[in-house]
Formats: sequence, structure tokens, C-alpha cells
Amino acid sequence: MKFNEQFSSRIGGGLGYKLPTLFTEDAEVVAFNNVLPLSPAVQAERSLGGTFDINYKDIFLDEVSVSMNQMFFYTSISTPLVLRQNSSDQYYFENATQAIRSFGFETNMKLVYGIGKLLLGYTFTDAKELYRRGNQTVALLPPSRLNIIMIFEEERNYKTGFEAYFTDAQYLNSGTKARSFWDMGLFFEKTIGTVSIFINAENITDTRQSRFSQVVFPPHNNPTFEDVYTSHIEGFMLNGGMRIKF
Repeated sequence: MKFNEQFSSRIGGGLGYKLPTLFTEDAEVVAFNNVLPLSPAVQAERSLGGTFDINYKDIFLDEVSVSMNQMFFYTSISTPLVLRQNSSDQYYFENATQAIRSFGFETNMKLVYGIGKLLLGYTFTDAKELYRRGNQTVALLPPSRLNIIMIFEEERNYKTGFEAYFTDAQYLNSGTKARSFWDMGLFFEKTIGTVSIFINAENITDTRQSRFSQVVFPPHNNPTFEDVYTSHIEGFMLNGGMRIKF
């Protein structure tokens, strides 16, 4: 629905259906060792969800363009497929009796003035596995994410900018809570005729998980590994290249 030149809104919903399969992330973690075939009693996962958003756009002082989007979402997955372990150290799948539920909101804003653009985004997610005892928060899903991107661009001449991403503290599958972190980068591109030269400096703060905690655990002949939760595990990266249009 479009209310006027500045405001509009959308609402939507849907249903989902997923056939059961052995090939899930949980089974991959144990390298599919001792994972039993699916039981005939296993059912498909079913989901329902919806979104609602409000959009706003306007121009101030005949020079500053502003656009905003505020979106709310909700999803529920019933009869989720869960990997269990029996007394014989074998793994098997079954449907949980309670759902996986998530809800939250996402806020995005874009400001444009001359050759400059500022993009801001924030996402909040509350996701729970309701069949779990104790802590029901879904692992490896940070409750808050923030992104900030500043771009200066002159068409067919150059483009440069800065980007920063914040990831909130999140729970790991072990039940421990990882620390929050920032990931920042710089980029530059210059166009000369049909040739564009670009360079990217990614993760300039050298954020990597091994600086926060141990990633590989002994013994060396049968190691175990911590969940990977950072955007980069290799640290600072610098790359560049050239594009030619014919």
C-alpha cells in the first residue's frame, strides 16, 4: 500500500515444507559417522512466517536524499528435525515436539548528498529452539548485527569508501558465549577509459578467532575444533585487480 509520495508499506506471509534428509550441518559436524538411516516415522519440517515493513523516502533542502526501511519478521518451524545420540554412541534423527521460533526486526537507512552515500543497517534477531532444556538460544546466531558503509563516487571516474560490521556476542554449540567483534575494510576503484583498477583492504583490524580463543584442541592425532563464528579466520587481507571493458 502506498500512502503518499513519502510512505509505503508491505505485508507478506508464507508456508514452508522441507523433506527430511541425513545431510544436515549437525550430521556433517560428526562427519556422518555412526549416523543411522532415517526412521519411517520421521516427518517433514513445516514452517510459517511473515513480514511487515514500512518505507519512507524524501529529499531535504533539495540536496539530501533520505530513504528508510523498517521491517519486522516472524518465523516458526514445527516438527524440526533434530540429531540425537543414543547409549551406543549412535546418532539418529527425530522430530522435536516443540518448534524453532524466531522474530525480530531490521532497520536500513540511506543518506545521499552529492557524491557521498551513507548506508546504515541494524538487525535484531531472537531465535529459540523451544524443545531444548536450559538455554534455548539458537547457536551461532548473534542477536544484533550492525553495518556502516560510507561511499564517495563520481561516475566513470572513481569510487572509494569505508565499511564496518559489528557482530554481537553469540552462543556456540558448546554452550559457551563468544565475544563480540568488529570487521572493517577500505576500498578504492579508479576508472580510466575502459580500464578500471581496484584495491580492497579487508579486515584492517586483523580480527580473527584465534586471537580471542583456542580454535584447535589436542590431541594432534585426533583433534577437535571450536565453532567458527568470526567473519574471517585468515586475518587481514589485501587484494586488487583490473577490469577491462571491450
